Amino acid sequence: MKTIPRESIPDDFSYYRTGSRVFYEYYRKYTRLIIERVGDGYEFMKIGKIVGNFYSIIAEKIDTEPSIGRLK
Repeated sequence: MKTIPRESIPDDFSYYRTGSRVFYEYYRKYTRLIIERVGDGYEFMKIGKIVGNFYSIIAEKIDTEPSIGRLK
């Protein structure tokens, strides 16, 4: 399968797993992850504590890069 260049994707496209209100509310309600909204829509990052102060952050298909201040 050929990769689509970013400029070929419409501006109003949102990836259903990270830009959906349904998935956002599901993760907030049924998981122990920290869920942080990014941007104006329902794009979000999933943050899970591994051990001590070590966290795993999943920010798939999100154009906004999280800042160091926000991650703290």
